[in-house]
Amino acid sequence: MQLYVTPPKGERHRPVRELKGFAKVSLQPGESKEVQFTLDKRSLAYYEPELHDFYAESGTYQICVGASSRDLRLTGLLEWQAAQPLPVHFTAASTLKQIMTHPVGAAIIGPILQRMAAAAGDATGKKDDDDSSLSMMMGIQIVTLVDFHVLTEKQLNDILNQINQA
Repeated sequence: MQLYVTPPKGERHRPVRELKGFAKVSLQPGESKEVQFTLDKRSLAYYEPELHDFYAESGTYQICVGASSRDLRLTGLLEWQAAQPLPVHFTAASTLKQIMTHPVGAAIIGPILQRMAAAAGDATGKKDDDDSSLSMMMGIQIVTLVDFHVLTEKQLNDILNQINQA
């Protein structure tokens, strides 16, 4: 029997399914045996370079048991709440979506994005394009606002410092 854990979608790229335990079980036809696996925090964790330690993020983990990764016979869900949130360090390469998940980042960048979306709507003559313009902008890196002359490099650095110190 093999035990697999599927982590929640998070900031870090992780395998779809991670092998976390296995037991060799021999059965005769019609026979059954009880197999036990123990999960702990480390079973949910990955190595986080920012912490120089292992970290198990909050979220819903799928637990699967089966003869192999392609023959899963039992699944269940496990809710995990991390003792502390993962520290976040924003850089010029952080996306606007990432910045907007932080309360200080949203307070600073939100109004700028609203003005940019409104300007895009003015340029196209379609005021209802504001939401789609905002959605499209979320994937760009914050440094792009310097390239578009929305922010100066000093303003960008000041904003990043403010967010990272909050």
